[in-house]
Amino acid sequence: MPVTNENFDDGATLLVFAHQDDDLLWMQPFQDSAAALLLAAAPPAPAHAAVVAQHPQSYRERWHSLFSGTTTDQEWFDIFGLCDRCERDKDWNYERILSAVDSWVSRPDFSRIVTHNNWGEYGHIHHRWVNRAVRELAARYGKDVWVLNTVVLFHADEAVYLDLGDWNLPAFRTRFSPNVFFDIRGIYQRTEFDARPAGLNTWTWFDGEDQYPHGERNFVKIVERGIDQTQSNPLVQKTVAALEQTVPIREACIH
Repeated sequence: MPVTNENFDDGATLLVFAHQDDDLLWMQPFQDSAAALLLAAAPPAPAHAAVVAQHPQSYRERWHSLFSGTTTDQEWFDIFGLCDRCERDKDWNYERILSAVDSWVSRPDFSRIVTHNNWGEYGHIHHRWVNRAVRELAARYGKDVWVLNTVVLFHADEAVYLDLGDWNLPAFRTRFSPNVFFDIRGIYQRTEFDARPAGLNTWTWFDGEDQYPHGERNFVKIVERGIDQTQSNPLVQKTVAALEQTVPIREACIH
């Protein structure tokens, strides 16, 4: 395994995630080392601001959103959370993410970005869009991109997290902290939206004890100094293409 000696806490790491709980779910090992954490595919609701406010001060100081937050939780439901997917995509789409995240990826103080993988972990269209936008811009500006090399499959009412190895790419093997995960997940589970339907909290994933990428996981460098391995490396290209076709796209507009 080509394990890297990459230093992620050198002030040059940008974390880019689609929805407010995605950095915890898919990028948690880098929450403390990233110089900035960027919400990139949705506006934050007041309930999300309340979640961020309950994080440690260091997280609050490094957290940013590409988009202005909604005035109320109900507005967030109406324009994003519970909006018809095809209507939502008129305003919240790939082109908007790409345009907005450009000014972050292009910054000279960021040499690497940790973000979603090409197949969107379990297929979420916003995860895929964020990944695509980051890769496109990293290629333009000569940056590195790291992703969790895990695919999420569903069995009955549970998710299964399959580690995909390193694909002979530079790999960083790290562990998701259960203590950190459960502590922060509790914040989301306790924080409810002030909107109808009542009683919905801000956690968007499963509640089980093993419902996250538990244990040691590989993060792989899929873009290196602007060279996108998912486009230029035949082995990686074939594998990613197979995953993108096999993992169903979720939460997308279906005409």
